[in-house]
Amino acid sequence: MHTAVISKWGNSQAIRIPSEIMKEKKLHVGDQLSFVISDSDSIVIEISRNPGKKLKAAGILQKYAKGKPDPEAERKAIEEAIIEKYSKGIM
Repeated sequence: MHTAVISKWGNSQAIRIPSEIMKEKKLHVGDQLSFVISDSDSIVIEISRNPGKKLKAAGILQKYAKGKPDPEAERKAIEEAIIEKYSKGIM
């Protein structure tokens, strides 16, 4: 298990990613990461291999967000994204 400390970086905060993780996950400076916050005290960092699509989906989910996770709103957002993606060829 790797650990990191939140540090000050100018007017922002930052964490450093250990070089072992960078190598293992084939990450490079400038790669985009996403943070997924769960109901518990967990934050999951995901690699955004296709950041445009991830950001669009995150925007759809954010449209329904009201502070706390809402499974029904998330289901509706995902359903809306699927309809948007796949209905283009049907209509």
